[in-house]
Amino acid sequence: MKCQLCKKNDAIIVQKFYYDGILTKIGYCQKCLKEISRFHISPVKKGNLQFFGTNIFFKNKFDLNKKNIDFKNIKSKIFIEQPLFIKRILFVEDKNSKIRDSQTLIKRGLDFWTNEYEKAKEEYNTEKMKAIEDIIEKIKKLL
Repeated sequence: MKCQLCKKNDAIIVQKFYYDGILTKIGYCQKCLKEISRFHISPVKKGNLQFFGTNIFFKNKFDLNKKNIDFKNIKSKIFIEQPLFIKRILFVEDKNSKIRDSQTLIKRGLDFWTNEYEKAKEEYNTEKMKAIEDIIEKIKKLL
């Protein structure tokens, strides 16, 4: 596997992770890995990191009842927006953070809805497919 950044050298470090349910691999050569560690790693907000280890974060204090809550958009918000909110809590922002976050939000939305479209296609749910097609077209206009 070639390095994700320079695309010339062989990757010595390869990371595998699931991104929106799809196994993804990224790899870096020694030179690019050094550059990433020196210039591209954001400082962590240590006080906020401690919050994720507390019982408050893991306990759900809300009485969720399907009768009084609309669940139709919760799945998309969790998969598209929640990772960015957590990133904002954990990491110090720089002058380009909002631009990168906007681009990431658009890409995550496109990936999520494309995946949902494929599921609807497998289920032969034409009504859902049409609704998702409209969403995807709106997202593509943002690119």
